[in-house]
Amino acid sequence: MPYTFERLHADYIGREAKFREYVGKIATRYSEIPDVQAEKFFCKEYNITKSCYHRILEYAVITGSVSNNTVDKMENKACLNARAHSGKDNRVQEHYVQLRKERIEFRKYPFFKRDEKDIATFYAQGQGSAEIAKSYGCTVKQIKLVLYKVCTTKGIISDQLFKMIKNRSLEEAEEEARKKREEQFKQYEKMRKK
Repeated sequence: MPYTFERLHADYIGREAKFREYVGKIATRYSEIPDVQAEKFFCKEYNITKSCYHRILEYAVITGSVSNNTVDKMENKACLNARAHSGKDNRVQEHYVQLRKERIEFRKYPFFKRDEKDIATFYAQGQGSAEIAKSYGCTVKQIKLVLYKVCTTKGIISDQLFKMIKNRSLEEAEEEARKKREEQFKQYEKMRKK
């Protein structure tokens, strides 16, 4: 049974940097092969659905898994393919404009909603911020930003997961810092209720 994007991505939970490397290789390969019938080839080669194939290409662009030069090649190839099938490529061009906008936003905050929940869960279960950062190919500061966001925004994580993060954070704090953290978490709880 061919992989869907969700199933393929699930195989890489906790190894996001590796997944981005994997989709980057597929997208780069797509940009380099001359055949306009790449969809059939890649679906068969990687045992993926058509939807998965298209999402991999989009994901590679948004997450910066490929260079700007590769994105240009991908767009040119998609435009050639669209013109060969329908005589027009304006929708493809619009789509790549949107993907490039999402790419810029992703650079500022390189996480999807699913990533936020996973990061919170990994932290609550005992993984260190440095270890999580390494698996996502980002900095410890960015992981702490995610933890702050999930702790202060209603609806991203459950109350139970929030309490696990709070308890872990308090356990790790030295005596002097513990009181300050307790106050921070009281503020976070208020923010979560808004």
